[in-house]
Amino acid sequence: MNYLKRFIFFNVSFAVLFVFFIVLIDFILEFFISAYDVSFDPLFLLILFAAGLFLSFNKSQIFFYLFIFFIFSLQLVQISSIVYFGYYIQPSEIDKIFLEFSDIKDAALAEADSFLLIPISLIIPLAIIIAANFFLKKNSLKIPFAFVLVLLLFIPKIERATRRDIQFFFPSPVRYSFHNTINTFSFYAGKEIWVNNNFKMPQNFYLPYTVEKYQPKAQNIILVIGESVNPNHLSLFGYDRLTTPFLNMLKEDDRFDYQEAVSGGVSTHSSMAFFLNGVREPGNTQEIKSKTFNLFKLAKEQDFSTFFISAQDAKIAYEIGNKYIDEIVTKEEEFLLFKTKRDQGLLDVLDELALTDKNFIVIQMRTPHAPYEDNYDEGSEFDVFKDKSKRIDTYDNSVLYFDFVLKNIFNNVEKLIKNNGYFIFVSDHGQVFGENGFYGHNKLDMSVAAVPFLSYSVNGDKIPYKTPSQYEIAEWIGELLGYKFINPNLQNNTFYVHGNNFLSNYEFISYIKINGNIAKQSKTILNQFIQKSKEK
Repeated sequence: MNYLKRFIFFNVSFAVLFVFFIVLIDFILEFFISAYDVSFDPLFLLILFAAGLFLSFNKSQIFFYLFIFFIFSLQLVQISSIVYFGYYIQPSEIDKIFLEFSDIKDAALAEADSFLLIPISLIIPLAIIIAANFFLKKNSLKIPFAFVLVLLLFIPKIERATRRDIQFFFPSPVRYSFHNTINTFSFYAGKEIWVNNNFKMPQNFYLPYTVEKYQPKAQNIILVIGESVNPNHLSLFGYDRLTTPFLNMLKEDDRFDYQEAVSGGVSTHSSMAFFLNGVREPGNTQEIKSKTFNLFKLAKEQDFSTFFISAQDAKIAYEIGNKYIDEIVTKEEEFLLFKTKRDQGLLDVLDELALTDKNFIVIQMRTPHAPYEDNYDEGSEFDVFKDKSKRIDTYDNSVLYFDFVLKNIFNNVEKLIKNNGYFIFVSDHGQVFGENGFYGHNKLDMSVAAVPFLSYSVNGDKIPYKTPSQYEIAEWIGELLGYKFINPNLQNNTFYVHGNNFLSNYEFISYIKINGNIAKQSKTILNQFIQKSKEK
């Protein structure tokens, strides 16, 4: 028994060292990159511990070294992307490693000083893990075919990728880098490499964006992004239930503006990426990457302090411009807070922000996301409506709670608003209840894209558009930050509602506005759109 305990001690010791030095990579990156930040994730650390333990049981040293060098090779790709580009690599970009290897090599050699962090963050952990194995392996317990246990921890992720959409594998800015690496390469291996239909967005298909810079119009901008808010269920817009008593009160104020708007996407991850980057055109991922119109970037360039606080998971924050944000707080970092207080937890986080003279604050709500009844307590002051279907009753109750939280956010930032500030709200997308034969969102339909837009400013300044698209809302916020958007691709008052997987050959809606009214709409798949554009 003592013999067995002694052996297991060495196995556990290796597993602990394995976990520590895998995540040490992230601590090194945090030390050198101010915008890099990860949150404690006990479940993933437990999975890493299991991987290290199974690896220590393995008899084959060949498998050990192959596995270690394989995962560190994947991390090399990931860390290179973080260090050089400032963001996590995503599945559709992996092919470029092979197709553009020569260009990547030349860029790395030309800017070698930018890549010095890569060997520091990777070689040290790799060397110590190898050394730990060398010194502990003789006293470790070995089990036949233990390598199978190691593989079983990771292969199911690839299998899952064959059944799920890419949004479930998006990298999160607060996850450990290895967690994001597993997700990205699992989706690439499980789906991207097989089903991308050889579709590639043509280079230089769109002309690049530019901006003109001038003095900001605002001192403070508070942008609240809602979740699944249907304007037809707000009493502010004439709904027959009093779901928005606070907003109803505000509509009597001349400084308040409210109207129906059109979302840029039918899912959160697509609308957030297009909206916060000010991107209009389908498939224009080059501007999502370059972030010419990114609102956080523009705010930072005008010396605003920038904040993003969200009651949702951090993967929603994919491609929103994390490196331009001074402080990011998401559900992962404050899990217990948002679990117990729901969206009211946003108020606690707001109170802790290190505000300055100029602030750009983006707040992402969770309510009234499904399941709607989880947004409030049964029997509470928000459990009011009960005479329609359960689905509609619970949604309307959660909208009542949404109005309450929005009121408290407004009161919390009222001093900022009075100091040449703007309070702006728009939902990420809408929510439907059988109007066109379906429920929820994610379906590509204009009814899902219908969202409320609200704004309030002391000087009464309002958006100069009727039924604004999210692109126009971003453009207006850009003006408040002191920028004129110059988009050479604009034409014919045409705007777009993007489908879920905007990194693929996806379907989208194009619509034309005439005098602020939607006059024409049609659905198109990206490759067909490209082909028609080339034929013109």
